Amino acid sequence: MNKKLHCSGLRPVTCYRYSLLSLLMTVIFCHAVIAQTAEKCGTVPYMQQLISKHPALKGRLEDNEKGLQKKIAEKIPSQSSVNRIVPVVVHLIWNTPQQNLCDAQIRSQIDVLNEDYHRLNADTVNTPGPFKQLGGDANIHFVLANRDPQGNKTTGIIRSYTDYEDFPVGGDVKFTATGGQDEWNPNWYLNIWVCNLEGSILGFATLPGTANPGEDGVVIATKAFGWQSYDPSGKYNLGRTTTHEVGHWLNLLHIWGDDGGNCSQDDEVADTPEQGDYTFDCPDFPVKSCSNGPNGNMFMNYMDYTDDRCMNIFTKGQIDRMQAALDTLRPGILTSPGYVNDGDSADGLNNKLKAGIIIAPNPFVDEFDIHVRLKNISNLEVEVFDVSGKLVLNKQFNDCQCEIFHIDAKKLTPGIYIARVKSAEETVVTKLYRYR
Repeated sequence: MNKKLHCSGLRPVTCYRYSLLSLLMTVIFCHAVIAQTAEKCGTVPYMQQLISKHPALKGRLEDNEKGLQKKIAEKIPSQSSVNRIVPVVVHLIWNTPQQNLCDAQIRSQIDVLNEDYHRLNADTVNTPGPFKQLGGDANIHFVLANRDPQGNKTTGIIRSYTDYEDFPVGGDVKFTATGGQDEWNPNWYLNIWVCNLEGSILGFATLPGTANPGEDGVVIATKAFGWQSYDPSGKYNLGRTTTHEVGHWLNLLHIWGDDGGNCSQDDEVADTPEQGDYTFDCPDFPVKSCSNGPNGNMFMNYMDYTDDRCMNIFTKGQIDRMQAALDTLRPGILTSPGYVNDGDSADGLNNKLKAGIIIAPNPFVDEFDIHVRLKNISNLEVEVFDVSGKLVLNKQFNDCQCEIFHIDAKKLTPGIYIARVKSAEETVVTKLYRYR
């Protein structure tokens, strides 16, 4: 792990005092103390379970880190702008009716992932000025799988009832035999298990190349899954737990380095300031530690522990690390047969709204199409509003028997919009994304 060198709170990743392995081994001793406070992420103790069962994992972690750093050093700008598509399968395991989330709630989580990873989230305005220029678009896009491992059509949402009231940090939820669901091929899919978790843990994940057979993926507490989830505290109800845990799945570490406040460990990312410990709640900026003034901690980073409403940024250095992890440690995802862009699936990319009207592609760059599958269509109106509710685009099509309506949206700036498509038979409203 890097020895952090101070320079306006940031540091180059050059000198290695600790390895990734030493970080993981160190937290074995401090986790018992941390867990008694209000631990929300179970990734570190889960990784310790895996290491204790499979000691050879130690060498694999170090080899993975060396390969990752080599890939980052060889970064090719043109490859950084390539949009990487990640098919997702959601394994929903429920015990009470409240836990049996509706499809719309599940799809809202895919929307949150895409907003956060494309930096299209509306709360980028809350990123403090000194850190704004460090944020960026990860060019990683998540879609619900529309093909299962056998090539059959799927919604990417698999539901099952369980007799278990909750699950511990570990592999139980990942196997049908222990009350959960078996994973889909992790070389092709990001497996997300959604279930009721024990204690204060909201989620946990496997770093690339570290999972036992059948256990690769992300686990999220049902109460924290999706936009406006039912988290009783109201602190973790905006879908950012999944953003955080998917960051681990893409090989990001906690921003404070999991060293228990000693300022001795590192997250292997140069543009995240040195930080003494995790952050809870939503503090006022700045919060200083480890001599990282004047700007202090990047507590609004998705890899800290702040409330969902306080999280709003991945840095360019974190993005380099995630892209390198996909390209080198999870390359099968990028050629997965789990998603086929056939315009007929209920996922975040095609955004199937209802049987009659589909907007695609979504996100878009300069233009998008309205696909109409209604028996009788003579008039159609397309309205696009910005996040403040201002009408920024309006198109009307009269006396037309077309099935595809083309919309030129070059004048819209990158960001999030609300699209409303109205016909005599139905009206649909959805989020619309322009990402470049």
